[in-house]
Amino acid sequence: MRLDPPPSSRDGLQMQDFRKQCKQAERDQESKKLAALIERVKRQLAQRQGTQGPRVA
Repeated sequence: MRLDPPPSSRDGLQMQDFRKQCKQAERDQESKKLAALIERVKRQLAQRQGTQGPRVA
């Protein structure tokens, strides 16, 4: 039976850093998705306005 030493506070900090990095990566990915969606909606709106002609106010 192998006895591993108990995790040190350094190990705990490394795990916290890893979790923070993962969460940041998830936020970055979601931001990229949101930016792509916004651009797609802008293009669709521009296409609709272009096909409907100028609007008279």
